[in-house]
Amino acid sequence: MQPAIEVVEHASAHGAWTLWRRPPAPGLRGWLVDYCGYLEIGGSPVRRRELPSPVVPLILNLGEPWISYDPDRPERQRWLRRSFTAGLHRRHALVGSIGSALCLQVDMTPLAARRLFGLPMAELTDAVIEVDDLPGHWLAELVDRLAETRCWADRFDLVDRVFSARLGAAPPPSPIALRAWLRLRQCGGNGSISAIAAELEVSRMRLHRLFLDGIGLAPKTAARLCRFEAAVAAMQRGEPLAELAADAGYFDQPHFNRECLAFAGERPTALRRRMLADGTGIMDQTG
Repeated sequence: MQPAIEVVEHASAHGAWTLWRRPPAPGLRGWLVDYCGYLEIGGSPVRRRELPSPVVPLILNLGEPWISYDPDRPERQRWLRRSFTAGLHRRHALVGSIGSALCLQVDMTPLAARRLFGLPMAELTDAVIEVDDLPGHWLAELVDRLAETRCWADRFDLVDRVFSARLGAAPPPSPIALRAWLRLRQCGGNGSISAIAAELEVSRMRLHRLFLDGIGLAPKTAARLCRFEAAVAAMQRGEPLAELAADAGYFDQPHFNRECLAFAGERPTALRRRMLADGTGIMDQTG
């Protein structure tokens, strides 16, 4: 029996949105992290600053196009007219809607994306890719089937079935990359890369190559991203900044401040104040 769907509704001056969340089927949870349906209505155009994290988002778009912006030059826009995905990012991304949207987001581990997309993850690092540019047509076919399905429970069940079949047919990941990634996630990015390599009886150079292929980032950068994720989660829970910085593994508050600026473009105090209700990022611009 599947768990109940969590529904979160929000309304503000920027418009109204509703989230429908449900975990993937038990057999997929080592590879897929979360399902989230999203409906946005009645708002003005918005641009969100999405925070980087150690998961790969896949946006199965059922509504209006999205817009991707260059973080260095936001006036440079790229319309995403169909579904899209993004590899792991080393800084925030800027994504906008025209004020209305309908999509289903599948968050997956990088190694799951490596298996499903059939591409080295380094090719997706810091990039936003439309699914039409990925090998095969199965994602476009899935979007068409989702558009014909009206109930979110049925949509999530359909994603379960399709991803179960695709992962079952996909080549397995490198056992070394999988074990190293799980180890890094378990320690919140605070494990020694040299110690992990020694534990797995591989050189740091070999581990580096495996991470670029299966994760998209060097091990040290991936560890930093895991620490930042832990800090953001603690920030959402309302923990004091000084305490959460230490708990996440930062040397001191200035170290956390630098990492926050690098990943989010904001100092921790400003980030906490402007974080969106769904915790995924901050409102960058409206209107």
